[in-house]
Amino acid sequence: MTELDKYADVESKIRELEVLHVETAVQSEAEKAQSTGNSDAENRIYTLYISGSDTRQGLNTVGRSDVNILATINTETRQILLVTTPRDYYVPLPVSGGIPDKLTHAGIYGVNVSIGTLEMLYDTDIDYYFRLNFSGFTGIVDALGGITVDNDVAFTKGDYTYPVGKVQMDGKMALTFARERYSFVDGDIQRGKNQLKVISAIIDKALSPDILVRYNSIMDSIKDCFEMDVPYDDIAALVRRQLSDNGSWNVVQCSVTGTGDSQIPYSMSDYAYVMRPDYNTVNKAKELMQAVKDGKTLSKTDTNITDADRTRYASMPGDPAASYTSSGSGIQSSSSNNYSYSDSNDYSYSDGSNNSGYEEPSVPSEPSGGETSSEPAGGDETPSEPSGGEEVPSEPSGGDEAPAEPDPGTNGGETIAEPAA
Repeated sequence: MTELDKYADVESKIRELEVLHVETAVQSEAEKAQSTGNSDAENRIYTLYISGSDTRQGLNTVGRSDVNILATINTETRQILLVTTPRDYYVPLPVSGGIPDKLTHAGIYGVNVSIGTLEMLYDTDIDYYFRLNFSGFTGIVDALGGITVDNDVAFTKGDYTYPVGKVQMDGKMALTFARERYSFVDGDIQRGKNQLKVISAIIDKALSPDILVRYNSIMDSIKDCFEMDVPYDDIAALVRRQLSDNGSWNVVQCSVTGTGDSQIPYSMSDYAYVMRPDYNTVNKAKELMQAVKDGKTLSKTDTNITDADRTRYASMPGDPAASYTSSGSGIQSSSSNNYSYSDSNDYSYSDGSNNSGYEEPSVPSEPSGGETSSEPAGGDETPSEPSGGEEVPSEPSGGDEAPAEPDPGTNGGETIAEPAA
């Protein structure tokens, strides 16, 4: 007798006591969307942190971030606001106890510290991050079949010439375009604007139907080019919606600016070039972010700062770093302001040593004759990373070797007197 034979008379041993009828209403996808008030893409509003690591080595959540862009996205109104923040912005970090540091140094303590720093600066919540390096950048552009960038400042770098107007670029050409700053009077500010142009071009290409229909294969081909914590379900929902109606998106770019200075950042023991924020531009960016969240439609002219804006911003909090002055001994003077910040993230960091931060080589003293010294290692992409960070390789092929860092006492041609050591 088999095991199943033992259950041959099971039906005769079962008694029916009660019959319970269960009916379940099944909603269609359209009915679900109507009942929840959401579309297939959920009509979400969120902020994405785009972090670019100036290295060709493997991706790492710990390492300087040389590209810092916030994308405020309203999927219902199809609005995207891109705000770029200079890498040398002199702002407090969540781990620095209110003492200002370069924004790029925040990444040394982990991507969460970079996120926390920008959340404090712009008084906003950041929902997700997207991080990539040199190889990831070129891989994404090439996977899209190249991009078309609307360039407004002509320049030549290495083997590449960038005329004014629409320029077709492959991955390496786009990377050189996004990295260059020595060809411009306003240096890092223009570089930030060019990075926004590249991101806008990538968005425009990625939303085209011929790319969306190959979404799965493209994502698979570039899966090693980046890391992110954006849910793939959200991305898939947006892709489905875009394929369904092919609606147009409005992408607006905004850059915050500042003034060059020489100070001792939190993560360093000597003077270095920093950029003190222009809080008129920061406050304008904050207003634009809120406008996108509120469903307003922005135009390029909305990013301009008017006299009325300046009057209104005069009553708003200013630069939290303004009350800190380097003492010349590697110690920041104290401040009565409390720039505390807390959340559930773990901002602990250790490089295996007893130091809470890392040190970069000191800035040489100013030579006689009024000629100022170059910025210390860590101020640009070419020098080696200090202990606890990633090694930063030389510039990739397709561009010239990056020259020495601009004068740490200058910003856009304006000379800044360097404090005495």
